[in-house]
Amino acid sequence: FADLTSAHNMVTKIASKYVYSVFVSFPNFEERFKAYHQVPLRPLVAVLIDDMVDMKKFRAIAGKLNMAYPVWFLIFTGSNDNESCEVCQNPVGNPFNLKLNSRFLVFCCNATVIEEWWSKDRLITSRKPYGRLEAGRSRIKWLSKKSTIARRAELGSELSVVIVN
Repeated sequence: FADLTSAHNMVTKIASKYVYSVFVSFPNFEERFKAYHQVPLRPLVAVLIDDMVDMKKFRAIAGKLNMAYPVWFLIFTGSNDNESCEVCQNPVGNPFNLKLNSRFLVFCCNATVIEEWWSKDRLITSRKPYGRLEAGRSRIKWLSKKSTIARRAELGSELSVVIVN
């Protein structure tokens, strides 16, 4: 229950910055995702990963979705096993079908840092600190106010932009 409360508090803090947010469970995830995909604003989708079973379920779902559409916030609680924490701290390959323009935030178990994950080549997951929990986990200090495009440009990656009128 403490993990769920902590996760709820983190999502509430992000939502207070006018980010459309929702908690979803795996059994109705795809159905709910399709409904929220119609919303013009990019929603924040928070997903709790308690163990490897949850991670495998989400990985299967992520393989079918446009991972660049919403803002994702994966919260690895580690409440049921430590293996999921190890995978979170050292992801192998690109387990969640991420792209360069993915907005994918990850909180690994008992860490104090919220990371941003993306993939330049769709083969390897890149990671960078994006926020830090402060004051006994009651506040988040964001480490960047730049847009996703500006943060990716800092990586030396070329982005092609097309504007159609």
